[in-house]
Amino acid sequence: MQRVGLEVRAIRPIFVIIGVAALALGPILGFVASPASAEYWIQTSQSDFLTGTLQSLVVTPEGSLNLDRNGMALTRSGIVIANGPAGSYDSQWARDPTVLLDNTTYRMWYRGSDGARWRILYATSSDGVSWTKQGVALDTFSTMGAPFVMKENSTYHMWFQTGPNEGGEIYHATSLDAIAWLVDGVSLYPGTSGAWDSLTVGTPWVVRTPTRLLLYYLGSDGTSEAIGVAGSTNYTGFSALSNRPILDVGPSAWDAAKVRFPAVVPGTPWTMYYAGLDGGVWREGRADSPDGLSWTKETGNPVLSGGPYPAWDYVGTVGGAPLSDTSGVRFYYTGTDASNNQIGLAVPGPAYSVMGTYESQVFDSGRSRTTWISISTTGSYPPGTAVSSALRSGDRPSLDGTWSSWQIADPSTRTVSVPRSRYVQYRLVLSRLDPTETPTVTDVAVAYDPNHSPNAVGLSPSTDTRLEEMPVLTWSVNDDENDPQIQFEVQLSRDASFSTVASTSGVVTSPISRWEPPSLEGGVWFWRVRVFDGEAWGPWASGMFNLDQFASPDFALKATLLVALSVSLGSVGAAVLVFVASRRAKPDTSPPSARVSAER
Repeated sequence: MQRVGLEVRAIRPIFVIIGVAALALGPILGFVASPASAEYWIQTSQSDFLTGTLQSLVVTPEGSLNLDRNGMALTRSGIVIANGPAGSYDSQWARDPTVLLDNTTYRMWYRGSDGARWRILYATSSDGVSWTKQGVALDTFSTMGAPFVMKENSTYHMWFQTGPNEGGEIYHATSLDAIAWLVDGVSLYPGTSGAWDSLTVGTPWVVRTPTRLLLYYLGSDGTSEAIGVAGSTNYTGFSALSNRPILDVGPSAWDAAKVRFPAVVPGTPWTMYYAGLDGGVWREGRADSPDGLSWTKETGNPVLSGGPYPAWDYVGTVGGAPLSDTSGVRFYYTGTDASNNQIGLAVPGPAYSVMGTYESQVFDSGRSRTTWISISTTGSYPPGTAVSSALRSGDRPSLDGTWSSWQIADPSTRTVSVPRSRYVQYRLVLSRLDPTETPTVTDVAVAYDPNHSPNAVGLSPSTDTRLEEMPVLTWSVNDDENDPQIQFEVQLSRDASFSTVASTSGVVTSPISRWEPPSLEGGVWFWRVRVFDGEAWGPWASGMFNLDQFASPDFALKATLLVALSVSLGSVGAAVLVFVASRRAKPDTSPPSARVSAER
């Protein structure tokens, strides 16, 4: 087997093996069972992987494929507001924070629930990490929450939502000390009947511009959710700036079900943090805008995911609030494990690319009609990461239009169906949901089975069969890949070693598995046949037969002459005929010298 700057091994295990260290782990890891004749193309080193093409991937000196670092992500750093003791205002929920740095004091307002009522609670901190709960800030409605607070001059302004049963509206309240609040009216009502936000509006976030206030909010019609924007020149009386959302679900899977909790930071560009739901797990993403009105989701989303099970936030991260201070950006968010909601802190860190692609060099199996069985990888795959693999094949060493399309390997069996051919190429796609994690591929193995030569079986005649007439030699073809017979060759000899070939068909191009030999002398004959499937000749398969002397065309000619002679000689000729026939009817085993004297 030739080497092409990488390792090719012919192994005979039951399982596809990837790398020497995995020899004992094949059954545990569930590698696909392969034929005993399978061979393997294995890539496992930095030099191996550098022969291919990388996009948004890096190869480490140790020989691992990882996603490259690209952009900024948020790294979880723990809980800052935990649930209170049983019966307390936040014993079940502590969620939806809004944080304000007021001179040297960090102030947080958040939604708390004891299981019976929603309230807006208040906490303070000197460093933004260690917090002291200060109790209830607002308890006006039974379902109220998702507060947002900004300070203008000496007045604190809060916007908060009410539940659908209490109008599903966004209210405004003011305070002079951040503790005692006065609700002064509705800032935004749900949309009109039939509108995308006709049922409820909530999760407000307000930005001051030179000409007005912009209120970003969640809207719902009862079946779908999206994010919209409203404007006002005062703190109430907001009206939607569009009859359509400014940020909707999808097209990526991670936020295809719902989007909520906009948190907007003006700048160049403007940045929106928002929560997205894929149907089961909430994550945080980002979008960018040149003006705060038209938004484009970032390609690196999501930027924050919960930890692996059973982490306190493994079910989701929502309700985020960014804050900039002298230490940089802090991101306060709600984490949930489906039973409890608590508030955590995340800080910026490097992010891995969302997806990277590796395409290998072209591999030559050395034989046409090779069967490509499977592709398997080993490595580490943290929660929220994935690796998919695919093969394509062709009969030319350079990639062109004759090659097959990419065929994705079955994720459970690793098997893949591509046309039988001499050459193959594999592709890996590494992806992640958690921006702080990357899958790592350390070894790749492609299992293949080179074309098997065909076998001639079922020869007839096959044993020392006594024949009374000239035989027709027949056989069947057994081919592992069910390739048809393209050509055959038959040889006949008086000796089993075929040291001398007395008669041959030559190479015959035909799918028919039979051949009529020419006239043969009587006696024992050995014959053999081999077949060709278009790629390889199979081995010789042998048979034999004993041809009766009467079946020989030579004997038939002599008998005819004797009959004619007997007619001429009368009774004497008949006696001669009987004598000669009796002599010819029995196999003559005497030595050649005896036969010569007898015939005299």
